[in-house]
Amino acid sequence: MLGGIASEGVSVPSGMTVHAHRGMGIRNTWNYFAIVEAHGHKAAVSVVTQNQGKDRAAQLMSQVLASVDDSLAQ
Repeated sequence: MLGGIASEGVSVPSGMTVHAHRGMGIRNTWNYFAIVEAHGHKAAVSVVTQNQGKDRAAQLMSQVLASVDDSLAQ
């Protein structure tokens, strides 16, 4: 599933395993739901947007994944 979100512009931190699903709603709504694993820990992640568009949603998911990776490293 990583290939699907990576091809949409989501950046995944090195060494992080991501099992994700992307949902697309009405009016330019994009959502990402994922289970991630990094540094021996797992976390559930979701990014839900409204009227943000695909590129902004991918950018937000990239930022959230980077933050989660930092948190799991501690």
